[in-house]
Amino acid sequence: MSHSYTIYVDRLSGLLRPRFVVGDPSLLCSAEKDFEYCSKRFKGEGIRFLTVTLPELRKAIDLSFQTGRLETPMSFRRFKDTSLPVFLHSHFVEIYEDDGTFRLFPNIVSSTM
Repeated sequence: MSHSYTIYVDRLSGLLRPRFVVGDPSLLCSAEKDFEYCSKRFKGEGIRFLTVTLPELRKAIDLSFQTGRLETPMSFRRFKDTSLPVFLHSHFVEIYEDDGTFRLFPNIVSSTM
């Protein structure tokens, strides 16, 4: 395993496993799956996953604020019978309905770090 790969994986771990997640068993399970997903994609696609693919998802999220609907990029697998991505699914379901439209009452939780 290259040194640069290790550095990126360490950074991803910090982003996907923040302190509030580590303290909550239900969130930790989801965070572990997301971390494994990122690691697998990064290992297979290299830096392109971080510089091209992830920004595509961010752009889709940004666009959803204008259109009212999340259109998951083709580069991300969707959760069964939904239009939401498998990656970070536990977070998306708190904000979006299964069809990608915004929830009327999103479950927004504030955490202090």
